[in-house]
Amino acid sequence: MRARHRRMDESPGQEQSEQGYGWLGEVRSLPLRQVIFWLHLVTGAMASLIIFVMSVTGVVSQQKRWQV
Repeated sequence: MRARHRRMDESPGQEQSEQGYGWLGEVRSLPLRQVIFWLHLVTGAMASLIIFVMSVTGVVSQQKRWQV
């Protein structure tokens, strides 16, 4: 990484052009691996929430059944 920083220091015109764009200079495309990871994470979290709700409602319905 030091070589990369040295190259940037040698060309001050490049720094000025990047500063004008602000946060747009930071935007980059996500690799396929990260997209798959996040889709898998969100899908798993949603599925676990659904399973949790179903288990809680099952326990509640069984408690009502045994009280009657």
